[in-house]
Amino acid sequence: MSGRTLLQSWSDRDGAPRHWATLFPVSHWREVLPGDLFVEVEAAAPVRLMGRSRGRTVCLAIVSDAEPLRVATDEDWLWLEPEGEMRAVRWSVGAPLAPDPITAIVPTIGRIAETRTQVASFLGSGLIDLVIVIDQMGGIAEDPVLAELAREHPGRLRLVEQGNFGGSGGYARGMIESFARPGNAVLLSDDDARLEPEVLRRMALHMACARAAGVDEILGTPLLDTEDPQTLRIGAEYVRARDFFWTKADSLFTARTTEADAEGLADALDLIHAPNYAGWWGCLLPPGAVARLGAPLPLFLKWDDAEYGLRARDAGYRFTVLPGTGVHHPRWDTTKTLWSWSGVLSQRNRLAVAAARGASRGVLASSVAHQVKHILSLQYAVAESWNEAARAVARDSSWFGQDLLRAREWAVRVWDRAQGRTDERALALVPGTPVEAPADRREHRLRAAASALGKILPGRRPAAPRTIREAGAADYAWWDSLGADAIRILDHPGAPLVLDPARARRLLVRTVTDHARLALSWRRRSWEYASRARSGSEWETWAALLGITIPVRDDEERAGSAPRGEARA
Repeated sequence: MSGRTLLQSWSDRDGAPRHWATLFPVSHWREVLPGDLFVEVEAAAPVRLMGRSRGRTVCLAIVSDAEPLRVATDEDWLWLEPEGEMRAVRWSVGAPLAPDPITAIVPTIGRIAETRTQVASFLGSGLIDLVIVIDQMGGIAEDPVLAELAREHPGRLRLVEQGNFGGSGGYARGMIESFARPGNAVLLSDDDARLEPEVLRRMALHMACARAAGVDEILGTPLLDTEDPQTLRIGAEYVRARDFFWTKADSLFTARTTEADAEGLADALDLIHAPNYAGWWGCLLPPGAVARLGAPLPLFLKWDDAEYGLRARDAGYRFTVLPGTGVHHPRWDTTKTLWSWSGVLSQRNRLAVAAARGASRGVLASSVAHQVKHILSLQYAVAESWNEAARAVARDSSWFGQDLLRAREWAVRVWDRAQGRTDERALALVPGTPVEAPADRREHRLRAAASALGKILPGRRPAAPRTIREAGAADYAWWDSLGADAIRILDHPGAPLVLDPARARRLLVRTVTDHARLALSWRRRSWEYASRARSGSEWETWAALLGITIPVRDDEERAGSAPRGEARA
């Protein structure tokens, strides 16, 4: 393959799903390819080269097990359909490419087993020059397995311990440590997100192409399910301007298998909107981006990555979430994220970041609409805790960036208080209670919502539940609760959700009142939060919060240096 660079490959020996690994997203590569695109196959019989654009599929050529075929890049998607056995596929570009070395940042909270696996994988990649682990619980630095890895890979592993400053605190410290090697790209990774070396290689090559083309680019990764490795859950995402809500930038509206037909995968991953951020479960920043963009906002949990992405877009960076790549990550069930203390912080941070970004009051209208949804679907604890989040944003902005070490305690207290108001009748529901399977799913939401609204009208009193439903924690959706008197969530420790008309009416009044007060002060709060966001994204702010010293910024002086603190190599 002299003079060419392998961009993407698949072999029947590597165990990867063929459709996911061989589908070539031309629309994601077209603007940055530095030369001609080639494909070659190893197959028992000729293979059809297929292309798809704008919902139309055509056969472009027949590829034999011989010389590489030069491929036109007019179609948005390319893939191969064999008639017999296909052993390997290779996509390459007619130009030599040299990816930048990478610094990987891995925050953790004492999850030693996951961290060991992640570190060993990263150190096994020739692309990763330095792995920085930020442990916010303590104990990682003394782990014998990690110590042995540090001895086996001298100068490539740095272990840092600090207090629990949340996700942004872990990544901010890692970014500061990354100043030691300013010429490296920076990979932000969860400790439990498995990123295969081949995936990282594809991402690094795409970034190398973009840099050669003069494009400032940040690479994100699709999210695959650890428990079901062939299930794709998240592709490209963006923050919607009108209501400041993160949502899908493609057509991947429901999880789907990566072994589905190639046409279905291509259509699901066609972009509808331009992505404007990438989740930090696997996000690759080009060299110099950290110094240019500054630090993440000092938020304990949620919205730090989305805000960083919006800031990067303002600075001219483009986001690419490359199909065929991805991390395997444990799934987030609705009941594990929304129905917990983390949901309180997520809503508080969303409103505060929206204010700081100068978003319109549409974000408040969206919040009210979601609150009505929560109340009609019996999620009273969620509604109460979200109202408390809105009140915290409306009161003043003094908490922003100052409560990192107390934020979790506050959120847990808010959630426990709201959850503690669960009607005692819910606790009396025993497994032997007759259960009616949900009849109204998503397509019947309007009719079910009208039924739920009728049940909380004045004059209705709590009664013994008659319409009782069940739903699995992984599959539960809010519309499963609409029109029910109670719903039991399987595989979830919480009590069943039970209709309480009086409580629902009180929550509706409080929701409107709290959001109206925030709306009246929105302009003033926007100015305050914008000011705090500007100072919060400065490295000096983080140095003061973490109690460390920032390295000297001059490249020659800072090479090989690191902030003072509990860092060990």
